[in-house]
Amino acid sequence: MTKIIFCFNSSEIDDLINEIYLKNLKANIGGILLTPNNFENTLDRHLWHKPQLAFILHSTPNYPQVNNIALIICEENSYKKNLKEFINYTPINSENIKSPQSQKRQYLINLGADPLEHLAFFDEVYEIVPVKDLPTYPTFPNINQAITSARNRYRYYNEQGYQIVNDDQSQKVREYATN
Repeated sequence: MTKIIFCFNSSEIDDLINEIYLKNLKANIGGILLTPNNFENTLDRHLWHKPQLAFILHSTPNYPQVNNIALIICEENSYKKNLKEFINYTPINSENIKSPQSQKRQYLINLGADPLEHLAFFDEVYEIVPVKDLPTYPTFPNINQAITSARNRYRYYNEQGYQIVNDDQSQKVREYATN
């Protein structure tokens, strides 16, 4: 069954996305980074300008070599319309993967506002919830609205019977700050 991980109090969203991306890349697992509508290109440009050490190799669905990219960025409308196509893209290094099951995109990072359907295709869904005082982030122009949307998604997934894991990112920030 799909596990939904609510990463709340997220102040370092790029670092969180990078952490999820690297964990799955090491396991040869591809994923989808879902954005609100009209934010795909904004987030794409934002991620291309990240420092080299934190760079996330990604693509939008219209890139010709998208099958060789471990993380696809797509908008909510595109996701709903092309879900089966997106999850069947094979991740990077697919020639090293032995199990046909693992050749599908197995995780999704949601920066969108709406609850998602058809989550059974994924092993893990990461719901990113920003901290209230986040200065700005490309996909969260209105932080209060983003937090309210996250609460609605949490309620929806809980009512649907999904396994929900709460991951308090503020604890991770304090741990990193003390090292």
